[in-house]
Amino acid sequence: MKNKLFNLIVRATAVATVASSLAMVMPARGADLETMSDTMTRLEITTAADHDVRFVIANVLGAVGDEIAISFDTDFNTAAIVFGDVDLAYDADGTCVTFSNELTIATAAGDNAWGAAMAADVLTLTHPTNAANGDIPADRCVQVQIGTNAAGGSNQIANPGTVQTSLIEIVTVSDATGDAGSLAVSIVDDDQVTVTANVDPTLTFDIDTSTTTSANTDAEYTVDFGTLSTTGVFSGTGLVNYIMFDLSTNATSGAIVTIQNANGTSGMVSTSSSETIANANTTAQSGVENYGWCVEYEGETSGADFNAAGAYESGTCAQALSDTTEALSTSAANLFETGPTAGPVNAGRGVLSGSAVISVLTEAHDDYTDTLTFIATATF
Repeated sequence: MKNKLFNLIVRATAVATVASSLAMVMPARGADLETMSDTMTRLEITTAADHDVRFVIANVLGAVGDEIAISFDTDFNTAAIVFGDVDLAYDADGTCVTFSNELTIATAAGDNAWGAAMAADVLTLTHPTNAANGDIPADRCVQVQIGTNAAGGSNQIANPGTVQTSLIEIVTVSDATGDAGSLAVSIVDDDQVTVTANVDPTLTFDIDTSTTTSANTDAEYTVDFGTLSTTGVFSGTGLVNYIMFDLSTNATSGAIVTIQNANGTSGMVSTSSSETIANANTTAQSGVENYGWCVEYEGETSGADFNAAGAYESGTCAQALSDTTEALSTSAANLFETGPTAGPVNAGRGVLSGSAVISVLTEAHDDYTDTLTFIATATF
């Protein structure tokens, strides 16, 4: 009886000793990684993409030989990835928002540098060889950027060639403690939507005649110089109208407004006698016969500048003697344009001012007349 009891005690002691020995050599069980994600720049099949992998670690990575291993599905093509295509950082609070701690990457682990190597679709990051440097504390969010999103990156990972859900596995090894987790990404046949729209071309053009430059009037448009004198008659004086223009267009190359008249440099011609009040490119002078036009105002609400053009760009236009009139032609000449940088214009406004002066020899008739034609052309 005593022998049996002794044998039982011996066996129980042996079992306890074995169990104690096993407990001493078994590594501590690692925790699951948390808050895992992989934000890719493209999800379309066969398309190259950057990867932004984030995860929160439970245990510190602080010893020589500690590793982070990110395993991609074999349908990904990772062959082009080198250490320069990888960035490693971690945050200060485990929220995976701001990664203020950036770590140095090299082809292999060294002093103050994590090694980065891609082999067989597994990216392995290895702790620096000087243990006190490059540590990643516990409960921090780690960010691994792979591709052109890395500071020196020039290569990307090519997506699988078929539509699928692909797993990416992440393992960290810290002093024989392994934390692990996996995440999924969806590879689709097309990750882009083409959005199209059409904008119809527009061109609005209006002519007004009035003694005030801000007026908007309806046809018919007239300018009556009334009874002429050797001291001149000018738009804006008495009942003599200005000619105003309004133009808006969304044309890529903007628009021009041209001017031409019925009589060329003959100016105003008497319908009963063919006598003329001639037109010339000159300065209005007292007693010197001349009739013509100058640009008194140019402007716009927005868009390209709406400016006087051609010969009308320069000269004085003050509704008085010394006004510079331009030579008229039966062929179209540029009067206004959008520029110098052409483009769409909104509410372009131009004002044309007329002047007429006679000499003491200008024949008396009450039917001097000229007809002006204005054409607006937009280039889309």
